Amino acid sequence: MLLVHGAWTGAWVWKPVQRHLRRMGIESSAVSLPSQIHVSAALSADVAAIEDGLASLGRPALVVAHSYAGVPVSQVAATSDLVARLVFISAAMADVGESTLGLLASDPDPSRWLRFLIGTRPGRRLIDLAGIRATFRRPRDVRDEVFVLAASPTASGWHRISSTYVVLTRDLIFSAALQRRLARRAGETVEVAGHHVAVWFKARTIAALIGERARDGGDI
Repeated sequence: MLLVHGAWTGAWVWKPVQRHLRRMGIESSAVSLPSQIHVSAALSADVAAIEDGLASLGRPALVVAHSYAGVPVSQVAATSDLVARLVFISAAMADVGESTLGLLASDPDPSRWLRFLIGTRPGRRLIDLAGIRATFRRPRDVRDEVFVLAASPTASGWHRISSTYVVLTRDLIFSAALQRRLARRAGETVEVAGHHVAVWFKARTIAALIGERARDGGDI
């Protein structure tokens, strides 16, 4: 099983889930996306990191994408023979030409938090950088991270690979309405009463959910 984190986090966010998976007898690996480490990295670097992570496993695996990771995972799944199944957790399950920012901007029920990030002026489609810096209180320049959030896949593997979409019903980034719309692209939908970082705060629930799918797909 390969776990892929979203924006402004890292492979560390999966540690609680991985602990529960190990107790279930399921081994997993978590990828660190270059775009969240090096400000000069682009979507292509994230795609390469996921491909390397799959290659290191040495066999087809379940790939789990959270948040922004839905974009590079969709791209990888379009061409890789090492993706056995996909799970998107409140993720940008993007089609060709769609980006994380574009999907957020199309949210039919944006929260106040999302409106703060995206902005409220008609036609505006960029995150408010000043707002992010004030919110996260980090000196790091986030311009390139915002750029990667505007990147789109050139192919989307969920068209050909079995997938599950996990809707986090209390999410303030991807609203439940947006997630349910994206979930129609998946073969299976599961709803969990959790916020956007449920992979950390509801680790036991998430581990049980993805562990079951891993066993169903033979990835144990």
